[in-house]
Amino acid sequence: MERAIPLAFESIVGQERARKIAEAWLRSNRIPHAILLCGPEGTGKRRFALELAKALLCQQGSELACNLCPSCRKISSNVHPDLHFMLPIAAKKGRRSIDPEAVRAAVQEYMNGNALGGQVNTSIEQVRQMQRDMSYAASEGGRKVAVLLDAERMHPAGANSLLKILEEPTPESIFILVSSVPERILPTVLSRCQRLALNPLNAHVVRRQLQEMNIEGHALELGVRLGGGSVERARQIAMGEWDDLRSKVEDFIEAGLAHQDEVFWQVVEELSGDRTIQDRFLQLIAFYLRDFFLLNYEKKGSETMVDRSAYFSQFSGALDGNHIERAMLEVDRAVEALSRNASFQLVMSDLWRCLRRAGRAA
Repeated sequence: MERAIPLAFESIVGQERARKIAEAWLRSNRIPHAILLCGPEGTGKRRFALELAKALLCQQGSELACNLCPSCRKISSNVHPDLHFMLPIAAKKGRRSIDPEAVRAAVQEYMNGNALGGQVNTSIEQVRQMQRDMSYAASEGGRKVAVLLDAERMHPAGANSLLKILEEPTPESIFILVSSVPERILPTVLSRCQRLALNPLNAHVVRRQLQEMNIEGHALELGVRLGGGSVERARQIAMGEWDDLRSKVEDFIEAGLAHQDEVFWQVVEELSGDRTIQDRFLQLIAFYLRDFFLLNYEKKGSETMVDRSAYFSQFSGALDGNHIERAMLEVDRAVEALSRNASFQLVMSDLWRCLRRAGRAA
């Protein structure tokens, strides 16, 4: 039996403000034709988008979906004819178009917590197909809703094509764009959207959620401290799903300090093309450098990487705070440059030179 898509606002913890805004839209029947649902990775955006779509299409017509009517049941089974999804998946070899069943399967996987492919963009063919789907009259006589997952990963030509739809929408059409990095979406598309932000969760909420999953000890602390206010990200980290990337970060830092330039080229090549992993890599470097800084000033107990004391101890007394701080600032600049679509190799080369200087000082 196919697993149903997880639904209900109750499963989206800590987002009461966003929920109240969405409920007010539904209660007053003054719903923006284009909504940008944004916020940090793992704060419940995909579930919120789906629950909002369900409420928009619910046959009871209230600010909350009833979960009982045929429309709600169809959405739970991912078969509603007036709910359309667009997300970055690759077409089968030899075909430019995307099989609707492939989209349906990908949505099912994504809504159940699995990640999308890191190097695939949403093609212009998908945007055009969505345009056609949204141009027809609603099959069930109400609204039509399009959910655009990872909206920042649209092909530029597709984003321009989407702009035409947003400028002249049909009265019954609602578009929900979902993105963790809205600054990468075409500015003219952003200007047509009403922004609804989901905020990072506080540490107490994340801790409680992880404890309910029977996560404890160093894994619990690491998830809470490194999770960035996201329950899903904290769970991944606590379960070891980021361990390979953490090891790569440790090797990168150590090699930079030791002037082992071949490691730089190896890492750049391995991370080429996957912006999500590149972002995570830089985030982890920032946390490691922060821990170096804290431990350098004997602030033990405040570090993020609570399980890596042996790694940090090998550098005890070898680095001074000034060089660590300069490297931290360089990471901030790298993150900013990457958000403007700068070359990953270029931004990493500046950070690498900073690490090499710190190693020389040691």
